[in-house]
Amino acid sequence: MLTKVAALELGRKQVRVNAIGPGLIHTPATAGMLAIPGLEEAFVHEAPIGRAGEPDDVAQLAVYLASDASSLMTGQTLYIDGGASLKKYPELFEFLGAG
Repeated sequence: MLTKVAALELGRKQVRVNAIGPGLIHTPATAGMLAIPGLEEAFVHEAPIGRAGEPDDVAQLAVYLASDASSLMTGQTLYIDGGASLKKYPELFEFLGAG
C-alpha cells in the first residue's frame, strides 16, 4: 500500500514509485535458510520457471524500473519469483520442525 500511496502523492511531481517483490534469491541473507535440507528444492518445485533467482535477476528488473523504458509505470509491485506466487510457497514449519 505504501507503494501505491507514494505513487499517488508523488506522481504530480513526475516521480514514479514501484516496488520489487523478490521470491527465493540466492544471496548471503538466504544462505542459512537454504542450508536446510530440501528447502530450496521445495521452493523450486512450486515455481513454474523451476529455479531460484540470482541477484542479477533482481538487478536487471531494478535497472528497467529506473530506466525511461518504464516511464509510464508507477504504483506497481513486480514479483520476481519464477511464478511461485501463482501457486504457493512451501510450508516452512515442516522444515523447521515446528509442524
